[in-house]
Amino acid sequence: ESWFPADTPPIPSVLATMPNPIVPDDTFQWNFTLVSGTFLINGLPFDHNRVDHVVLKGSSEEWTLANDVAAGNWLHPVHIHFEEGRIMSRRVRVSQNPDVFQDVPLLPEELGRRDVYPLPAQHRVVLRMRFRDFVGRYLIHCHNMNHEDDFMMARWDIVNSVEELTRRRMEIDQRRMLAGLPPQYGPDKLRGLV
Repeated sequence: ESWFPADTPPIPSVLATMPNPIVPDDTFQWNFTLVSGTFLINGLPFDHNRVDHVVLKGSSEEWTLANDVAAGNWLHPVHIHFEEGRIMSRRVRVSQNPDVFQDVPLLPEELGRRDVYPLPAQHRVVLRMRFRDFVGRYLIHCHNMNHEDDFMMARWDIVNSVEELTRRRMEIDQRRMLAGLPPQYGPDKLRGLV
């Protein structure tokens, strides 16, 4: 004899099903590093006046979040403002060789939509997002309070037109080259937009 009444109606074994993953229009990688005590994203410290990535409203992208910071073995809970995404894969570096990674099975709690992505040291997370509703300025940042306070963040924007997207991405590449950094997009990726 049970003290608890039976569920009425019974709870189904599957509460919800996820739609098929979106097919991305483009790819991008965010590299989180620590250089001489300063957190950098894609090789640069935070500057609220600088845009580090631009996407087109209505498009979708596959982003790789790469935590190559071994110091302190920090897990960075990376928060992406504006839109939820879905983790597609997680990889961990398995040797000192920077290019040798091993797939890690996703945990059940990583299978749904989210806007914060746990990123342990030497891990890479691949996620997909759709930029549906608004244009504007947004942030990607670490939710560890001392890292956020030390500006472990970057600005990214959503724009309305391919022309603006192309112009802004060219500006980002030119600014990076002037700073002695490699371009993020390069001529092949920009040529496909024009």
